[in-house]
Amino acid sequence: MLTPQIISYVQAQLAQGVGEEKIAADLSKVGWSSTDIAAIFDQLHASAALTTPPAPLPIPNPSVMLRNSSIEEAPSLELGMSNTKRYVLTGIVGVVVFLLGVGIGYVYTLHPVLAHFFSK
Repeated sequence: MLTPQIISYVQAQLAQGVGEEKIAADLSKVGWSSTDIAAIFDQLHASAALTTPPAPLPIPNPSVMLRNSSIEEAPSLELGMSNTKRYVLTGIVGVVVFLLGVGIGYVYTLHPVLAHFFSK
């Protein structure tokens, strides 16, 4: 008959690294039948299968992930103009925005007639 004490004893032996064959031989020497010994291990294996979490999935090597990713193959945004034209266009837009800011500042601070129309 299986008792909680014998199950605890076998679990402790397994936790210490003793092999199942050695534990079975020791139990057999002190009078346990081979049927009871097999039932002990069957019970432990069944409970271990229920409590053992599944093995984690392997983590791929990050360098392989980057090498195989499609980031490098993403299409670039092309507006049909060279970098020089982009810089010139950006500069022109910047100057226009600056001049608008200066003009608005002039209206609010220096020009009294126009400031009258834009005041609250």
